[in-house]
Amino acid sequence: TYSGSVRGRYETNMAFQVGGRIISRNVQLGDRVNPGDVLMVIDAKDAVQKSNQGDAQVAAARAQLNLAQTNLNRYRELYNQQAVAASVLDQYQTTYDSALASYENAVAQAAQGHNALGYTNLVSEAGGVISSISAESGQVVAAGQSVLTLIQTNELEVEINVPENHLADVAVGKTVDVSLWALKDSKKKEAQIAGVIRE
Repeated sequence: TYSGSVRGRYETNMAFQVGGRIISRNVQLGDRVNPGDVLMVIDAKDAVQKSNQGDAQVAAARAQLNLAQTNLNRYRELYNQQAVAASVLDQYQTTYDSALASYENAVAQAAQGHNALGYTNLVSEAGGVISSISAESGQVVAAGQSVLTLIQTNELEVEINVPENHLADVAVGKTVDVSLWALKDSKKKEAQIAGVIRE
């Protein structure tokens, strides 16, 4: 018989993908959460501004692309009429290619800005229990900074300490009986569950 502690097999340190000031904390220590629950929210003002800036850059890049396309078409006609040299047409083709690349880059950055709007809510991806909270409302956090820990309760494990001279008792794959002293039935007998040695 060995004593141990029951814990979640998977503990996830949760963090925002963007930085900002926390305006809402919707969970307390020990709360049970479900997949899709919003755990914390950061102020979206900066993300909205970044998204708007991205849209403006797309509009500017589109205007440059349209101008480059118009100029290229014009000089292609002049080249076909042998009114300009091939080197001049090549310059306008290069200008168009550069404007197209700038436009595609602006579109990608705008998409990233729109994605950032969705990252202002910290959403639980699994069911479990909040085991620690390291950030509060009003606090400014950086992207990737851990703000809470979620223990997934769909798979639990019992951690025990075994002396080296008894390691043969706990071979990997062996089935064992686990008694939970905190859970008792109507006859005051400890709850029994079956377990398997994982490692």
